[in-house]
Amino acid sequence: MNQLIMKTGRLYRKNALLGTIISGLAAPFLIGLAGAGLVSTPALAQDLTSGAVVGQVKDGTGNPIAGATVTLTSKAQGTSLSTSTDANGFYRFASNSVGDYQLQVSKAAFETSSADNVKIILGSAEAVDFVLRSTQVAAETVVVYGARRRPVDFSATTTGITVNVRETFDRLPIARNVAAIQLLAPGSTAGDTAFGNGAFSGLVSLGGASVAENIYYVNGMNVTNFRTFEGGSTIPFEFYDQIQVKTGGYQAEFGRATGGAVVAVTRSGSNAFHGGLNYYIEPEKLRSTAPNTYLQLNEKDKRTREEGNVWLSGPIWKDRAFFYGFYNARNFKNVDVSAAQNSPTDRTRGPQRVTETKSDDPFYGGKIDLNLFHGHRLEFTYLNDQSTEIDETNTASQLGGETRVAKYTGKLTDWMTLSVLWGDNTFARTSAGPLDSQASVLARLTPAGQVDPTNQTGGVIQRGNPNLTIDKGDDKRELIRADLDFYFDLAGKHHLRVGYDEEDLQAISTRSYSGGVYYRYYRSGATGALGGLIAPNTNYVRVRKLNSGGQFKATNKAIYVQDDWQVNDRLNLNLGVRSEDFTNFNAAGAPFTKLTSQVAPRIGISYDLFGDRSTKLLGFYGRYYLPVAANTNIRLAGNEKFTQDWFLYSATDSTTLVPTLSGSAVLQEVLSDSANANPATLVTKNLEPQYQDEFTLGIEHVYDNKWRVGATLIYRDLKNVLEDFDASYVQANFCASSSRPASISVADCNNMTIGSGGYVLVNPGKDVIVDVDAQGTGRLTQITIPAKLTDIPAAKREYTALELRFERPWDGKWQLQGSYVWSRSYGNYEGGVKSDNGQNDTGLTQDFDEPGWMDGSKGRLPNDRTHNFKLFGAYAITDNLVAGANIRVSSGRPFGCIGPYPKNDGRAAPTTVTAWYCNPTGVAGAARLTPRGSQFDGDWTSNVDVSLAYKLDVVTLGEATVRLDIFNFFNSKEPVEYNEVGNDAGGTPDLFYRSPLIYQNPRAIRVGFSYEF
Repeated sequence: MNQLIMKTGRLYRKNALLGTIISGLAAPFLIGLAGAGLVSTPALAQDLTSGAVVGQVKDGTGNPIAGATVTLTSKAQGTSLSTSTDANGFYRFASNSVGDYQLQVSKAAFETSSADNVKIILGSAEAVDFVLRSTQVAAETVVVYGARRRPVDFSATTTGITVNVRETFDRLPIARNVAAIQLLAPGSTAGDTAFGNGAFSGLVSLGGASVAENIYYVNGMNVTNFRTFEGGSTIPFEFYDQIQVKTGGYQAEFGRATGGAVVAVTRSGSNAFHGGLNYYIEPEKLRSTAPNTYLQLNEKDKRTREEGNVWLSGPIWKDRAFFYGFYNARNFKNVDVSAAQNSPTDRTRGPQRVTETKSDDPFYGGKIDLNLFHGHRLEFTYLNDQSTEIDETNTASQLGGETRVAKYTGKLTDWMTLSVLWGDNTFARTSAGPLDSQASVLARLTPAGQVDPTNQTGGVIQRGNPNLTIDKGDDKRELIRADLDFYFDLAGKHHLRVGYDEEDLQAISTRSYSGGVYYRYYRSGATGALGGLIAPNTNYVRVRKLNSGGQFKATNKAIYVQDDWQVNDRLNLNLGVRSEDFTNFNAAGAPFTKLTSQVAPRIGISYDLFGDRSTKLLGFYGRYYLPVAANTNIRLAGNEKFTQDWFLYSATDSTTLVPTLSGSAVLQEVLSDSANANPATLVTKNLEPQYQDEFTLGIEHVYDNKWRVGATLIYRDLKNVLEDFDASYVQANFCASSSRPASISVADCNNMTIGSGGYVLVNPGKDVIVDVDAQGTGRLTQITIPAKLTDIPAAKREYTALELRFERPWDGKWQLQGSYVWSRSYGNYEGGVKSDNGQNDTGLTQDFDEPGWMDGSKGRLPNDRTHNFKLFGAYAITDNLVAGANIRVSSGRPFGCIGPYPKNDGRAAPTTVTAWYCNPTGVAGAARLTPRGSQFDGDWTSNVDVSLAYKLDVVTLGEATVRLDIFNFFNSKEPVEYNEVGNDAGGTPDLFYRSPLIYQNPRAIRVGFSYEF
C-alpha cells in the first residue's frame, strides 16, 4: 500500500493541470467535511465490479420518511448492510457485488415493508422506492404500500447494454462467446474475419471504431491484448455472471480505449452448494454450407464445435467464505478447402489445399470470496485460457495464459469506501512447426502443378510455416489500482470518486520468415512493372527477408476524479477528468515514446424532465485516449531488418517452389531497419497519442408497465492518431526547401537516412521533428519537415449516429428488446487495423506510409453500416418450454478499388497493392482514382436465430434442461466481404474484382443438455 501511495503522489505532482482541476472539484468535499456533515446520497457512479441500490421512502401522504432503517441482504451469501434514510427519505447502498438481494424498510409507527427480488446490476444503480403504512392512523387515502418502482438511473450517461449472462443464454439463441453479447448492443457490428484472437473467435466494432480500440475487463482486471489491442482473454460462457458493453459515454474511471469497454464479472459461490454440468455440440451433419468463392470450396469445409462444462460452488465458512470452481473441456476443429478458379468464365480450378486447425485444450478457473467483517470483503480470481491450435502440418500456435486478480473492498466509514486491486496476466504468442526450415512461398499453380504468375487471384498454394513467419513471444501485464469513494452533502448530494492505476507491460518477441525468406510470384502487364524496371509481360518474383526481436516494456498510468453530483431533485451532473501517461521502451530499454499528462475531461448532464423520475434528458462530452500498442515498439523500435528485393527468375523447384533467380536484383528496398537505432531518430518530438472526442444527446423514458424507450444522437471525432510515415518520399523536396538546416548541405541532406529506413512515427498532418545523422559521424542534428511538405493529410474519422431503442424486461412470461441505428463512419483512417487488406499491424499499417497511398483515402470506412436493426426476445410457451429469437438486419459495407500507385512522380512505390487507384472495368487500361468506399456497397444481410429450451420435471434434485438452437434459420447466403483489389502489383486487372470472398455463416444447429442443482 505504501508503494501505491508513493506512486500516486509522484504522478499527482507531475500533473499540474490535473492537480488544479482536482483541487477545484475536491474543494466542496473538504468544506463539507469541515461543516456540512456527512449523510446518505442516492447519487453514485459504479466501478468495474459492482452495482448499487438507491431509493426513497415516503408515507401514505407522499411525505419523505427520515431515519427509517433500510437493510440490504444478499440472498446468496447472507451478508447484510444497514443504513438510514436522510431528511428527504433517500437511502443508498454503493459498491455491492452483483446478484440477488432482499431489501427491508422499518420505522417506528410504520409497518415494515420489503422487496424480495432486488437485482444489483453491474455498473448500474437499481432504484427501489417504498411507501410505508402508518400504524397510528385508522384510515388513510388509499395508496399502494410497499410499492417498488424502477425509475430511470439519473447517474448514468453510458450508451450500451448490460446482460445477465446465464439468464440471457437460457432464453436467447446466441453464440457462446463475448462477441455474441457485444453484438446485442445497439450499433455494434461484426469485424472482418481477418481479425481475431485465434482461429475460433471474432471481434466487434463498437461506436464506429475499429476492432482494435476496445478494452476488456474481467473482475476489474484489464485483460486486453496490449500488443495489437485485438480482443482479450478467451473465457467460457458459463464462467461469466454479468457483462456490460459500454459503447460510449463512460466515466473517467474508464480509459485506454477509443472504441468501447467490455466489463465483465464472473460467478461466485454462496451459502448453498450448487453445481452442474452441460454439453453442447454443433454437429457437422446438421450444418449447411456457404456458397463457393473463386478461392474457396466452401462446400467441402467442415466445422466441429463441442464443449462440456463442470462447475461447483458453495460455502467454505457460512456467511464468510465461498468458492466457485469451473472446468471447460472443448474440441474445436476447422477444415477449409481452397482451390482457385482460372477465371470467372473458366470454372476450372487449380490444385486443392486442405487446411485443418484444431484446439482441444481445457479452460479452468475459479473465484474465492471472503467477507472479512461488516462491509469488508476480499475477492480472488484465477483463470487459465492457454491453448494450442495445431494445423495439418503439426504447426502449433500457442495462445492465452494465466490471469490472477486480488481485490479488497472496504467500507471504512459511512461516507468513505476504499477498493484496491492487484492482478497479472500472461499471453503466449508462439507459432512454430516442422516446416519452419522451408522457405515461405505464396504462389498460384496451374492444374499441372507449375507456378502460374499470370493471374494473381490470391496465394492459394503455400510452402513453409502456414503462418509464413516463425513467431516466438510472450506478453505479461501487472496491474495495480486503488479507488476511493466519498459521499457527502454540499449544495446537493455528491458521490466523489478518485483513483489511480498503473500497469507494467512486457513483451518478448522474435520473428522471421520460414526458411529465412519469403517468395511471391508476379507477372507484369502490358505496360511493364516497377516503374519500367520490369519489361511488359514478364515473370518476376518478390523476395522478402525479415528478422526482428527483443524484449520490450511499456508503462501506462492514470489518475482520475469523478463527481456524481445530484444538484437537486431534477438535475444531476457528472463532472470528471482523467490524466494518463503512456511510456514505451525500445529493445535497449530506452524510452521510445513518452506521452504524459494527457487530460481527458468527461462531463455528463441528466435532467428529470417531468419531476417524477420517469423521463430524463441527457448530454455528454468526453475525451478518450488510446495507449501506444506494444506492436509499435517491436516493429519500429526493435532490432528489425525488413527488406524487399525484386528479381527475374529462370526456373522454379517443383517441390519447394523456390525460384532460381536470374542475375542481381532489379530493385532493392529497405522497409525497416531499426537495429540499434537511437529512439530520437525514430519518433517525431511533437508526438501525441491517439484520442477521440465524443458528444451525445439523448432522452430515456420508463413507463409504469416497465417498458423503456430511448433515443440518443452520437457524434465521435477521432482527432489524432499515431502511424509510421516514410519520410524518404518527401526528402528531396525537404532538402531543396528553406526548412533544411543551414548546417546540412543539400548533398548530405539527400544522402542521409531518416528514421528506420525512412520510417518515423508521426501524427499525420503535423510537422515531423526528428534527429538525423546527416554526415554519418554519429552526431545528431534536429530537422523539422513542415506538415505542408509531408504531403500526407491529417488522420480523420467521424462517426455520427442516431440510436433508437426499446426494452420490455422479462416478467416470467415474455421479454422483448430491440434497436435501430442509423450511422455514418467517414474518414481516411479506420483505426489501428485495416480491414481493406486484412492488416492487423496495429499502429504501423500501410496508411500514411507513402503520400500517394493517401490519394482518395477519405470515404466511407469499413465499419460503416448505414442501417442496423436488432430485435431479440423470449416467450414462455408453458412453464417448462421457452422459445427465443434473435434477429439482426444490416445494410452492406462500402467498398472501393485497390491497386498499385500508377504514377511515376516519386510519391509512392509502384510495388505494393495499397493505393486507391485501379481499373475497375476488368480489362486493360489506365488506372484511375477510385476513392475508398465509392465503388459499390455489399448486400444487406439478415440473420434470424431461434431457440427452444425445455426444463425437465422428472429430476427431483436440481433442474435439467434440453435445448435446441438454430442459427441463421432461413440459411441466408449473402456475401459480407468482397475482393477489393482491382489490379495486381504488375498493373494487370484482377478478373475477380468485386467477387465475394466471405459469405455469412450458413445455417447451423446446436443441441445441448444441462443439469444444475
